[in-house]
Amino acid sequence: HQPLARPGDPLGRLEHYRVAGHDNQPFAAFTSPPLTTVSQNFDLMGQIALNLLFQKMDQPDAIKGTIPEGDRVLLNAELVFRKSA
Repeated sequence: HQPLARPGDPLGRLEHYRVAGHDNQPFAAFTSPPLTTVSQNFDLMGQIALNLLFQKMDQPDAIKGTIPEGDRVLLNAELVFRKSA
């Protein structure tokens, strides 16, 4: 892996940059350098979102645009370290 220089870049060579992705796409492991990223369970995220939507649809008196504290869901994510960070 050889860092590239950008012509006229006042910040210098790309080796001074650190980059991370947020969705752990399969190609991230094959970029140059391999991209550090966050792995998230999007299937579970979608299932939970649909369950919350269906619950809200069953409660027509709920105030629109508000999310009660109990409806906030924190999902685990994994930082996948690769050479870009």
